[in-house]
Amino acid sequence: MLALLCALAVQQLRAYSGVVLRDNAEGTVVSHVRPGPFEQLLRRNDLVVSVNGRPASAAEFNTLVDSQAVGSELALVIRRGKPADPLAALPVGDPSGAELRIAARLENADDYTGTIGRASPSASKPSAPQGEFERDVRALALAATDQLPAFEKYLSGLAGGARDSFMLPSITQCFERPLSVDGVEARVASRVRDLAAKSDPPHIQNFVQSILEPPSQAAGKEPPSPAAAKQLARFLRDSVSIEGPDSRSLIATINQAPAGVREFVLSTAQWRSVELWEARLCTAGATTPSVDIPQELKNAVNGEILYFERLENGRYAVAGADGRNTYDMDTVEIVFDIGGNDTYYFGATGVEAPTNHIIIDLSGDDQYFGESDFHGPGVALEGLSFIDDRSGDDIYRSHSQFSIASGLFGVGVILDRRGNDRYENTGPGSGWSIGAGLYGAGLILDLAGDDSYTGEKLCEGAAGPFALGAIIDAGGNDTYTANGPNFASAYNTPGTFLAMSQGFSMGVRGYASGGIGCIYDLSGDDKYVAGEFSQGCGYFFSLGILHDAQGNDTCLGDRYSQAAAAHQAIGLLVDDAGNDRYQARTAACQSGAWDQSITLFVDRAGDDVYQAEDLCQGAAAQQALALFFDLSGNDRYQASGASVQGCSGSNEYHYQADRMLSFSLLADEGGSDSFSSQRTGTVATDRMNSEQPGQSRAFGVFSNAARAPY
Repeated sequence: MLALLCALAVQQLRAYSGVVLRDNAEGTVVSHVRPGPFEQLLRRNDLVVSVNGRPASAAEFNTLVDSQAVGSELALVIRRGKPADPLAALPVGDPSGAELRIAARLENADDYTGTIGRASPSASKPSAPQGEFERDVRALALAATDQLPAFEKYLSGLAGGARDSFMLPSITQCFERPLSVDGVEARVASRVRDLAAKSDPPHIQNFVQSILEPPSQAAGKEPPSPAAAKQLARFLRDSVSIEGPDSRSLIATINQAPAGVREFVLSTAQWRSVELWEARLCTAGATTPSVDIPQELKNAVNGEILYFERLENGRYAVAGADGRNTYDMDTVEIVFDIGGNDTYYFGATGVEAPTNHIIIDLSGDDQYFGESDFHGPGVALEGLSFIDDRSGDDIYRSHSQFSIASGLFGVGVILDRRGNDRYENTGPGSGWSIGAGLYGAGLILDLAGDDSYTGEKLCEGAAGPFALGAIIDAGGNDTYTANGPNFASAYNTPGTFLAMSQGFSMGVRGYASGGIGCIYDLSGDDKYVAGEFSQGCGYFFSLGILHDAQGNDTCLGDRYSQAAAAHQAIGLLVDDAGNDRYQARTAACQSGAWDQSITLFVDRAGDDVYQAEDLCQGAAAQQALALFFDLSGNDRYQASGASVQGCSGSNEYHYQADRMLSFSLLADEGGSDSFSSQRTGTVATDRMNSEQPGQSRAFGVFSNAARAPY
């Protein structure tokens, strides 16, 4: 009987190879090799001659793997060509390559499946709001194609096809109604304005939880250990895909992660403690001078202590006097400081020190230093960290990762109410900082002052899976910089750096959907400078937003910036007012969408200048959707590529399987404008290539006509 049960259990396991093939003109070619039995044996561009002794198409290969038992040997004969070009859209097999025999045993699919692919398909979907531009898009599309409704349906099926129960509702809604992604963003923007007006712990809690809605299916599961969480964070700082010898443990952490979000991010008790401790320490510090201070606390606080309590975990709650105080936040957990220019150190005594803290500082030019990874001002690991700095020109600085207003299975918040503040996270060890979340939330809410934000990678409103990374800056002329020099271009472009910042979010391709990374700057003349993947950019089932409400702004970016997205993601840039300048290099920017993605660029007012190169200014490629709207002002558009200003790029990725083409739109609805493409009126920008339909640069519409009344 035991043998029979074991045999049945083996039969129920799903066999897994990790090999993704594609049928090309030259034959069946390896497109991707994921973690698993063939990871070190095959590579992209290998031409598959036979599988278990027989020729096989990509579909036949998948059917064969599905029919095999876990542990079965799979033997491939391949022809190895030249290494893959990292910039090539498609794999290319070499029929003259050296012939090799490759064999490995199939493994259990469950060991290599993240939250993507685990859920059962469901007919129920969240309600998506209608946006401002949906009717305009439908009307203008008729100049080029009648296939837009079919393409909308195609895009709307992507989120359901991912089968990830923990995809954030806002991301699902964007795919459900792709012409109305601005309606989804408008709801987030409304919550942002409410939060800027009512900046207290209950409203911050409500804002975070409105974005990270509870993952009910995580109930009862065990969250990952802190060590496993840190391992995942370190890995994703340097890679957007799972690979290498730690793949199984990383995927296991991804599957446990939603339970960690439910337990540590969505708890309400920790938020109530912020206001309770403020009232308690304020009262005690005013009435009870402190005596008999333990030596441990004397070593941790330089300055007068008005009151202290030793907490159950061995750390301390302290009321500090008006003066120049220094706090070691590895020993102290809660501080109420009534004034003075104070200094706070986090992680100075070792990486195993606790991270979570509450600080309420009433005045002074204060300095907050993160001294090691996963420590710093507003850094939460499995819990809540909250800083409320009410006045002064403050500095928040670190050279480590997960170090300023960041949440990893927690919520890290910096609320700075006044002053010209500096947020800095630089160096080769930096990242996941200055408003960053990974299975959690990191939030900076800065209410006033001319502030500067300086980072390099995964910072300034950056989010990973099931996360919120945000900067909300309510006032002042601010500067945002995320542009090297320690993280080289992902495309080996000289003088260019990888940023993944300033309203950027990413999923883990093939394993987990992403979160929401955003910057909302509500007033002032602001400047944004960033490298690749930035300024309202999404990667793999994620949503990136840059929304600037007022001011004459300058926005300088690089490849995949200024409303950009790649691989089933959404990127948005919205500017409500001002004479703005946008400049981006190389490709895929200013509403440049790639591979089943959605982008939207909206500039509502002002005399604006747009400069970019290729796949830009309302340009989509590989079954994607790109929309660009400028509603008023005398604007200038300069672009040097072929797929620009409402003209799509090619569509080889999915055309063979799906028979769909991209849709691109540029609509400038007011003012006297100039365009490098020399287009005028409302015109279709390209047509179907009947001989090679996958290479069609279709469909697309350019329009500089005034908006039609409804």
